[in-house]
Amino acid sequence: MRKYDPIIVALDFPEEKRALEIAEKLVPYIKNFKVGLELFSVAGPHIVKALKEMGTNVFIDLKLFDIPNTVVRTLDRLLALEPFMVTLHILGGEEMLRESVKLVSQYKESNKTEYPYLLGVTVLTSFNEETLRRSWGISRSLPEQVLFLAQLAQETGLDGVIASPWEIELLRNNLKRPMLIVTPGIRLTKEKTDDQQRIMTPREALERGSDYLVIGRPITQSPDPYEVIQNIRSQIEDIVESRF
Repeated sequence: MRKYDPIIVALDFPEEKRALEIAEKLVPYIKNFKVGLELFSVAGPHIVKALKEMGTNVFIDLKLFDIPNTVVRTLDRLLALEPFMVTLHILGGEEMLRESVKLVSQYKESNKTEYPYLLGVTVLTSFNEETLRRSWGISRSLPEQVLFLAQLAQETGLDGVIASPWEIELLRNNLKRPMLIVTPGIRLTKEKTDDQQRIMTPREALERGSDYLVIGRPITQSPDPYEVIQNIRSQIEDIVESRF
């Protein structure tokens, strides 16, 4: 497998057995897997340990959002699992972000590692302009809100952000220095067939500047996941090679 692989497979399953079955099939071809709220709620730390025993990188995507003390204590527990990436909501505020960065930085220094990447969630890919106003009561446009939150993430020291493909270029052009951009909402075609609103193909997202692509259902619900992965790799091969 490649040293740098932009593909992260989201194991969005309600049970551990099914998630591990899929991971075992894919692990010869994929090294990055995401464990989100649904799977973590039923399998907990055990699923992370099981995936790491397969030699994978595990992205723990719990989107932490609470008072600073609670988030920091939770992060401390998650760090024991040696994750590849961890997420928290930027809306949690400056103090929560700075305290989280402080803890993770101390962990990295003590363990002489660059991981985990601490990532801030901007605006969920299921949101559009209307839901942003109605659910959050925010008058900024959706791109403005994404940029505002990403700038706060940068100011407080986070490693990167989670942002839809639609905002990649905006962030690349306006952030003061490079940050990791991890992109959900990746679909093999531009047709919207589920709850994701702001979608894009793998090649388009990487061309715009994404570092990592989170891809779930197009791979895990396919009758031939390997074929889908090979198809994606063929589309992005030249871009990946240029980043070595």
